Order: sequence, then structure tokens, then C-alpha cells
Amino acid sequence: MEKARSNGLTALCILSWIWMAIALLSVFSEINTGRLTEADIRAQKIVILESQTPETLEAAPWVAEDSIEMLYISSENFTAMVVINLAAILLGLTGVLLMFQLRKLGYHLYIIYSILSVSYWVYYFHGLTFGWIFIGFSAVFAILFVILYGTQVKKMS
Repeated sequence: MEKARSNGLTALCILSWIWMAIALLSVFSEINTGRLTEADIRAQKIVILESQTPETLEAAPWVAEDSIEMLYISSENFTAMVVINLAAILLGLTGVLLMFQLRKLGYHLYIIYSILSVSYWVYYFHGLTFGWIFIGFSAVFAILFVILYGTQVKKMS
């Protein structure tokens, strides 16, 4: 007798697909836009600095500094970052599809996707406060979904 997919697994897969579809659109947008030029960075720096109030600049100067540093990091590592993001998302989509089909291999691929997603932030942005915020959020959601999918593994073959 064929195993039935639970409503919980179906819901998790749909949530994952929505998240990864948004991430995939973001990567395609980055590819379409291309690497930021020095002029692009300069223009974005102006926008970032103009959006900060004097109080914000005094209380949390790292916000503007980190935002600008992230622009430089993203520009300098554009190709590698796009390739890693795209590969991780495709791996995640494959993992979720396999779990949707009740195949345990999908769970293992999803774990690798989760590790890649968090490692991406750690590698490129570990020295920045914003980087640690993104690392924290990525890690929390990665762990949460790995645990939630883990509760469904016994239903997979």
C-alpha cells in the first residue's frame, strides 16, 4: 500500500516552494540587473545616507555602514554569490519536490540546502552586524524547517 502524504508535509512543502520561488525571482532579478558598478554603489550610498535620520546615525551608525559594505561585498563577489544562491535554491527545490513525493532523499537534500543557505551568509557577511542578523534569521528558519520536515521523515520511503 502506498504511503499517504500528510497535510502537515503538504503545508511545509507549499511554504518552502513559496519561499524558494521568491528567492529564485530575486536571483533572476540580480542576474538581469548585473554587477553593481561604482556609480550604482555611489547612488545607493546617497539613498542609504539620506534615509537615515541624525538620531539613527548617532544611535546605530552601523546600519548605514553595514548597508554600504554589503553593496561592495555583493559587487565584488557577484558571480560567486549568484551561482551559490542559484545552486542552493535549485537543490532546495529538488529536495522539497522529493519530500512531496515521499522520498527521504529529499530530506537529506533539504538539510544540505539549509546548511548552504546559512553558510552563504556566514561566509560573505560574518563581520557585519546586519550579516549576523541575517545569519540568525536564516539559521532559525533553517533549523525550524529541518525539525518540522524531520517529523515527517517516518512517512517517507
